[in-house]
Amino acid sequence: MQIKTYQARGTGYYISNSTIEGGYYDRMGNPLFVIPQHIVLLQDSTKRCYYTLQNFLRGLVPYVACAMDVEAFPYGTCLHIPELEEKYHCPITFMVVDTGGDFIGTVTSRIDIYTSNKTASEDETINGPLTLVHVVSGADTSTLENIKAVKNLSHYKRRRK
Repeated sequence: MQIKTYQARGTGYYISNSTIEGGYYDRMGNPLFVIPQHIVLLQDSTKRCYYTLQNFLRGLVPYVACAMDVEAFPYGTCLHIPELEEKYHCPITFMVVDTGGDFIGTVTSRIDIYTSNKTASEDETINGPLTLVHVVSGADTSTLENIKAVKNLSHYKRRRK
């Protein structure tokens, strides 16, 4: 298993069908939402459950969608962001599934986190300097092992003392 870290400037984007916020579909045309089989309290009348940070924290989706330069990571790459995991006191899986015109040429220096609304997209931590942690592992490595490896990074050790 190999761990790579990158420094990035974070921003937030939110659920909106505007050209600035990117709409409801990722860079491959896949929906940035699921329609759950069971009834839950969702933020709109369509009964869509979006891959936002807030829905992840509520346990409604398995990952948080994020946007980056298409040259940064392959579609579907999972990342961890220690600053947000520390803020919310839990491991969070971010999946690179989206992009936008503002990301061209930024490679790993910029990341956009999908949030539930405009207010959430303006969060101070999301819009600050972020550490992107990419765990490169074999197919036999479990998510739990990846989380343990991330928690052993010096960034975590420094911040938790």
